[in-house]
This record gives sequence, C-alpha cells and structure tokens, in this order.
Amino acid sequence: MPELDPMVYLGSQYYINTDDSPAQIRTGIGAMARAGLKLVRIFLQWTHVEPRRDQWDWAQYDALFTAAAEGGVGVIVTLTALHPPGWMMISF
Repeated sequence: MPELDPMVYLGSQYYINTDDSPAQIRTGIGAMARAGLKLVRIFLQWTHVEPRRDQWDWAQYDALFTAAAEGGVGVIVTLTALHPPGWMMISF
C-alpha cells in the first residue's frame, strides 16, 4: 500500500457572479492566498463564458487562474451545464 501524504490543504469555494470584474476576482483570490488557503473550488458556468451564442468571454476565469497561480493556490474546477445559457432557451 502506498504511503499517503499526511498534508491537509485548507481551501474554500469561490463563486463568480456574472457581474464580477476580473479585478474583483483577483482581489478575492489574492485575499484567499494571503489567508493561507491552498485550494479553491469553482463552478465553471457555461453562461459566464458564452453569454451569447458563439461569443466567448474567458476574462473572469483567466483572472481567477492567474491570481491563483500567482498566490500558489490550486484550483479545483467543477464544470456545470445544468443551467445552460439563456440564449439556448432551454428550461428544466
């Protein structure tokens, strides 16, 4: 049986709102890094990255990944498609 690393990493969930600016996201992730958190879990939401059909905008997530890398914070991504973008006109 392989030995397990006894290190426990403390992290938190970070939720990106559709109107959060990249600067706000960098500030939030930076604060997490300064507080000593080593992991952040995010929900990558389709509606954030493709708000209009064939118009992609990764600025929010680019800011998060850049700030996390700079602060030594690992990112755990959960892809979500349960709530597709409104332009798809799909309701559940």
